[in-house]
Amino acid sequence: MIVQTHRLIGEYLYDVMQKDRSLSIKLSRRRFVYGNVLPDIVSDYKKYSHYYHKNHNYVFGLLKKLVTEPYSDDKFSEDLGILMHFFADYTCVYHACEYLSQEVSISSHIKYEAKFHFYAMRELKSKPLPKALLPFNSLDDIEYYVDKLTKRHNVAPYIVSVADDFRDLLELTTSTLYYILREREKRQI
Repeated sequence: MIVQTHRLIGEYLYDVMQKDRSLSIKLSRRRFVYGNVLPDIVSDYKKYSHYYHKNHNYVFGLLKKLVTEPYSDDKFSEDLGILMHFFADYTCVYHACEYLSQEVSISSHIKYEAKFHFYAMRELKSKPLPKALLPFNSLDDIEYYVDKLTKRHNVAPYIVSVADDFRDLLELTTSTLYYILREREKRQI
């Protein structure tokens, strides 16, 4: 996904969380949106692959840390944005499918990301919400879901669908955000 798409998604997710009065944890908009683009613009994060099969240990370690460890508000907002960046990438067939990440030309990947960006711009104007939040009850539930999602992308013949990837993105990121914020509230971190 291109940087501008990650920025749009970060702004959308922030707005969704801020409108929910049931959440007591407030995020720094600037740091959360910055976290959503950081892996594409800062060299320290560029060392991490954006492909599920190459970086899932790092990403799920970050997820666990976000749920269980104390943070300053700014650092929590930024790291949460970083996690959303990688989860957004995982919903894109080109980042989830091992075959595509190795065999398809970079130009096909870039064309898909441009198409995805324009689709996301149009869809996010209406401020959609996922039809339902995914019922995550544990970190294992999230990891299982993401693993299943990426395995679906690895079935031949692969299907490239901007609409499906966008729907998966909204479901995964929104559901994971709610899970993390509610878990931190329960644990009073």
